[in-house]
Amino acid sequence: VLAYAFPAAGGAPVALGVPTYGLSRPDVAAVLGSGFQASGYSLTVTTLAPGTWDIAVFARSTVTGAYSAWGVVRVTVQ
Repeated sequence: VLAYAFPAAGGAPVALGVPTYGLSRPDVAAVLGSGFQASGYSLTVTTLAPGTWDIAVFARSTVTGAYSAWGVVRVTVQ
């Protein structure tokens, strides 16, 4: 899992670091099976400048090794 912040007004993305991976997700395991129990992640970000950002999380397939955008959330940092 990789996380980046993209300025909503345009500009270069900011790498947010590598999340802690392998957190327990019993809700995901209930839907996809026990092999997905440890599919949770966490990342605390304290370095973004004030403004509006699109936070994008990219997941890597353990089958193909390819990354894909898994989710994007718009946030406002004050």
